[in-house]
Amino acid sequence: MDAVRATTFSGGGTAARPPHRHRQSDQSAESRPAPTPRGAWVVPAVFIVAAAMLTAVYALHPGDLVGLAAYGTLSCSVGGAVYSGTRRYRPSIRTGWYLLAVAPPLGSVGMVLRRLLATSSGTLLPLLPDIVTIIAYLLFTAGLFVFLSARRGAGADSAVDGGLMAVAALLLSWSMLIEPVLANAQLPVASKVINGAYPTISVAIFFLGALLAMTEPGSTAS
Repeated sequence: MDAVRATTFSGGGTAARPPHRHRQSDQSAESRPAPTPRGAWVVPAVFIVAAAMLTAVYALHPGDLVGLAAYGTLSCSVGGAVYSGTRRYRPSIRTGWYLLAVAPPLGSVGMVLRRLLATSSGTLLPLLPDIVTIIAYLLFTAGLFVFLSARRGAGADSAVDGGLMAVAALLLSWSMLIEPVLANAQLPVASKVINGAYPTISVAIFFLGALLAMTEPGSTAS
């Protein structure tokens, strides 16, 4: 009788054991990252080589139609790459990427308008290329601000350090770029405002970039 009980107890205990090994193997298989498909580096490599070639063409022909076409193609390609990458990978902060995607093509539109309206007369029409370009800069700045607002690691110390660098850059821009423009009595008021807006926006971009560099990369999901 004792032997039968021992046999029954041991057999039941063996049959009642859960398959822990299979569960662990399934969990480890799910936690493994998906393998990178072969040839995934081809498209980025081709894009980088093409961008370098277009940049070289623009550097060699900055004032003619060839350079203008190279610049427009490069700007639209960069914007299209950022947009398609955002649509494909769907990051959590998509608004910032979309703003960055619109900025380069809009900047190229401003350059094309500057070339087409170089000989135009009037007061507002020659300022149209600069207005379009400034809007592109503002969109780029807004994209950086979206990334910065989503981060949780930009504390008071980072803001103070970035602010000091921005103030230094603004003072340098004021003494070398903005003040000579404002002191020119021959320029109309609209031209002074637009020419003074470029270095100011550049300082804002520098300030946001400094804050992003001082923030922990892991503090935002982008």
